Amino acid sequence: MEIELRVSQEEFKQIKQNKKEIEKRFYRLDELENTLKALKLRYLSKHRDRLKKKLDEMEHNYEDLLNFEKRAMDDKEFLLKIRHQLSKENYELRQQLEVNSYENRDKT
Repeated sequence: MEIELRVSQEEFKQIKQNKKEIEKRFYRLDELENTLKALKLRYLSKHRDRLKKKLDEMEHNYEDLLNFEKRAMDDKEFLLKIRHQLSKENYELRQQLEVNSYENRDKT
């Protein structure tokens, strides 16, 4: 379907001028889109860098936590051994005290 329009010379000049303005706007729009893409890429890059830094920090903290947990378990095991030794020594000292107590009663 074709449509034919008849316009005067002045209207034709105005249409041409408007066409040039519209083309300039589209060109500026393309530039703006390119700028927007560049800014978006820059933002995403910075955001990615920030997230990578945070991930590295979290990995480091996790390693520290695992090391702390291992030390805590080692310390717990060590303290349980000491507790066992103290309990054993306490038992032996009580036995000796009872023997000494019986010996002192016999002497009196």
